[in-house]
Amino acid sequence: MVTPLAGWIDASRRPKARGALLAVSRVMGAMASLFALAGILWILAVMAAMNIDIFGRYLFNAPLTGTPEFVTVSVSALVFLLLPQTVFEGRLTQVTLLLDIVRRRSPRAAGLIDRLYLLLAAAVYLTLAYYMFPKLTQAWTRGAFVGAEGVFRFPEWPVFAVICAGSAAAALASVVRLFVPLAPDGGETHNDAA
Repeated sequence: MVTPLAGWIDASRRPKARGALLAVSRVMGAMASLFALAGILWILAVMAAMNIDIFGRYLFNAPLTGTPEFVTVSVSALVFLLLPQTVFEGRLTQVTLLLDIVRRRSPRAAGLIDRLYLLLAAAVYLTLAYYMFPKLTQAWTRGAFVGAEGVFRFPEWPVFAVICAGSAAAALASVVRLFVPLAPDGGETHNDAA
């Protein structure tokens, strides 16, 4: 498969440029995997809290304080912890019916649509990070929290930090995929064809 931007890289520098792009792609893959690992660990923490709460409530009439608040703030954080890996692997849910028709008739046009999609996705993720950063700093400086004073308090800033970092990482994953696209089998493309 031809990389969508193969013609944009000077032929005399193609091997070095391709090697650099693949190295950046590997770093992005490792970073996305770390985000996903953090998401998995957070999911385990949510599951543990929910189970302790349920068993404590029904067996001992003593639920785990703050479980509803912890689960509520965790949902947003989990989405943005898992987003970079999803974007990097090209696994976002999308309707490809029209794109498949275009791809059969004009692979170049389909490649252009794919690149446009990745550029727009990166812009959306960066915009989200940009607008969430003030909320992060505000939650940090004010000490904002979720829960009831004296009963359970969970700080808001970690969730906003995860949303900002996850959005920025998803934008980076989109840009990396723009230059090192996925092959039809889900691997990276490595061909020299122009």
